[in-house]
Amino acid sequence: TSPRTVSAEVDVLVKKSVTIAARGSRISGLVAPAHNGDPVELQRRVRHGYRTVATGPLADAGNARGIYRFTVRRSGVYRARVPGDADHLTGTSPSRRIR
Repeated sequence: TSPRTVSAEVDVLVKKSVTIAARGSRISGLVAPAHNGDPVELQRRVRHGYRTVATGPLADAGNARGIYRFTVRRSGVYRARVPGDADHLTGTSPSRRIR
């Protein structure tokens, strides 16, 4: 029989999960796992990508999730972005059209 080998342990970073929902001019969503107080960037699609139009803190939503809320004044396509940290990669929500 061959000797048993054990591979080295490897840490793998995963993306933060970010959702987005809209009701009228109000945008909100959940982030998991939560790091309460971390910044959430609201981005609006422009000609060559996305531009950050607002930044706000992530608040506690329970069960290791955080919640964010924004109010927008312009129609457009928006997304939320949560920068990565030592444990997770940057998370980005799907895009959502706001009228």
